[in-house]
Amino acid sequence: MNGQGQSTICDHVIRAHKLCLELNDIMMLINASHDIDEILQKVAEGSCKALGCESARVAIREGENWVIRYVSNLPDNLIGRSFTDKELPHAALAMTTRKPVAIDDAFNDNRTNNEMMKSLGIKSVMVLPLMEKNVVIGTLLFGYHTRAVSFSDAEIDYGGRMATGVAIALQDARLHQDLGESKRLGDALNEIDDVLYSTLDYDGTMNKMLQLATDVIGAESAVIFSKEDDRWSVHYEYKLPASLIGQSFSNTEVMHTAITAETKRSLTVQDVLNNPNIDQKFVEMLGIRSLLDFPLIVKGEVIADLTFHYHSSPVPFNERQVEFVRKLQISISLFLENGRLLNISKQSASKLKEANMELQAFNYTVAHDLRGPLNSMGLYLQTIQTLYGAKLDETCREYLTGGYNSVQRMSELIDVLLEFSKLSNVEPSREDVDISAMAREIVEELKRTSQERRYVFRIADGIIVNGDPKLLGVALNNLLRNAWKYTGNREEAVIEFGATEIGGKHAYFVRDNGEGFDMADADKLFVPFQRLPGSEEFKGSGIGLATVERIIRRHGGKVWAEGDRGKGACFYFTLSAD
Repeated sequence: MNGQGQSTICDHVIRAHKLCLELNDIMMLINASHDIDEILQKVAEGSCKALGCESARVAIREGENWVIRYVSNLPDNLIGRSFTDKELPHAALAMTTRKPVAIDDAFNDNRTNNEMMKSLGIKSVMVLPLMEKNVVIGTLLFGYHTRAVSFSDAEIDYGGRMATGVAIALQDARLHQDLGESKRLGDALNEIDDVLYSTLDYDGTMNKMLQLATDVIGAESAVIFSKEDDRWSVHYEYKLPASLIGQSFSNTEVMHTAITAETKRSLTVQDVLNNPNIDQKFVEMLGIRSLLDFPLIVKGEVIADLTFHYHSSPVPFNERQVEFVRKLQISISLFLENGRLLNISKQSASKLKEANMELQAFNYTVAHDLRGPLNSMGLYLQTIQTLYGAKLDETCREYLTGGYNSVQRMSELIDVLLEFSKLSNVEPSREDVDISAMAREIVEELKRTSQERRYVFRIADGIIVNGDPKLLGVALNNLLRNAWKYTGNREEAVIEFGATEIGGKHAYFVRDNGEGFDMADADKLFVPFQRLPGSEEFKGSGIGLATVERIIRRHGGKVWAEGDRGKGACFYFTLSAD
């Protein structure tokens, strides 16, 4: 560069060589870093030293403006300030030409902002375009304050080479940061998914998710609105006043949610204060400057809205942030739908339990109302038989006996029905039960009541199960008596009780050589009051096997049957505790 005298060709060569060495040193420094701010700082400091300038400034292109990101030997209050192309014409020129701009007389040259240069005391300036993927993303300015200079070809060439080198370093750094941010956001999304489906604490899960997501994307607050007709109610918040919970807003009061609900698309607003499509009431109330708004959609309908806020200053959102929230949008929508279904399930279960209790109350009421007249009728018939039985003819005595037996049968049926209805809510106890001994006791009772019949009972020894002894006794008694009933026509009836293993699980069985059944009717056996074709001659309440099924199910097991018409049947059951 020219000073008081004229530079010789030798001076130019020496200057160019020195700048080349300085450039190599700077390139080595910045290529060793992946931090963009650190790269810009090293470029500014190294170039100031190489060019002998006295100040440096980095301006980054954000939308239509230039935002100052770094200064050296300039007022600190410049950092963060935004300027237009008209205010920084030298930066706009470097962006247009994609070449260094060297201005010897910054106070008078119309390629720069003369008033700004005078206020900063910059007499000469060189501006370098900073490029990424052939697009100017910023400018690097070097200023001279104590003297005006005339830039040499070597210095302008240095600026061009510097711009190229910085562009490559910035691309590498940006790629490295993009990969790192993508991994960070991906890991965060996995963590949030783990949180969403790791507990049944619905509200706690949503609050934790909102906190994680807000922190990950660098937002300062967040809210989830639930949609209620044409209004929006605050359901969850993070770093906002807790008093907002439950507050309801109209579409005009939270216009951003109305826009996303109507379009079913996300909305990113960098500066809400200068956006005519955003209602000011809500954003002004909370001091919001930028927002990311995503509708939460289930089965094509918007059911809620997720919005992230930035308060300090307008934020230029990047694609990775937006893509992260889009994926989050899907996860939260699915979680909300699961929560809705769970709530419906709970309500249904509650209603079912309530209905069951009402049914039990009805059963007991009916039983009480029926038992009174039945007991009286039975007493009257018994008294008539005692006092006047001898005086009645045979037909009347038969009618009297039949009526009394019918009353007794009705009373027994009521007892059976009440016991059956109780099984819906009973919680089985758990203790070791010698079910082989239990089976033998039941068999002995059957032998006493049917001495005229020939039976062969085969009861396995030493079968111990874990369950409720009373309920298991009822189930086993019903199975054995069922076998006893359906072998009544056999000259020699065979009834077995034992244990086996099916599918790696302990199972127990009651087998007989009785009437059997068609396998197509197997499922009907355990339906209350369901009778199979051909079984009309075998009298019963019709709920014996249904009682067995309910008891076994209350133990966490299952019961099923296999049979062949005319060749017998086998009933199996499992218990979850075995």
